[in-house]
Amino acid sequence: TIKGQNYEAMIRRIAMVGPKIKGLVWYGESLMQQPGGGDLYEAAILQLIDGVRNDTGVRNLPFLCVQIARFFWNYDSLKHSCEKIRDIQRRLSSLRQNVYTVSALDLPLEDAAHVSFEGYQRLGRRLAELALSYVYGQRDHGTEISLKEIEVLQPENRRPMVRVRFSGVSGRLNSTGLPTGFG
Repeated sequence: TIKGQNYEAMIRRIAMVGPKIKGLVWYGESLMQQPGGGDLYEAAILQLIDGVRNDTGVRNLPFLCVQIARFFWNYDSLKHSCEKIRDIQRRLSSLRQNVYTVSALDLPLEDAAHVSFEGYQRLGRRLAELALSYVYGQRDHGTEISLKEIEVLQPENRRPMVRVRFSGVSGRLNSTGLPTGFG
């Protein structure tokens, strides 16, 4: 089982809710700040999901995971670890049933790493849409958006184009600015 004060406190709070618990939202990642954290993340998050489900007795408890936001510390040695964690979070629904990821990559930032108030408002709506669909089984609400395909067009050009396709999009994906962070 998972040990630690924060985990035990979370399990106690869930126990207070009892069998009424419908799902869990997970947002945050302390491993991002540890050298090599990206290599440890997959086992750690799966242990967390399995541990909470086991310790609460809710075997298929829905998990809504927020994919960590971007940051602008290009000189930071932890950048690659962060990208690994983000990719694992993107793939979580293929690793465990009843786990859904919502991205925070496109949200406006308050500083170099933290989502702004406006960004949290958008994130809250995204999480609500997933909860309504997957936790409460309501129709006509948002679904998890998943990467379907990446295609490099004209790779021989100095500035090739990249076409990215997604599944699960209801409506349109809109960019609030030019893509950044490629390197």
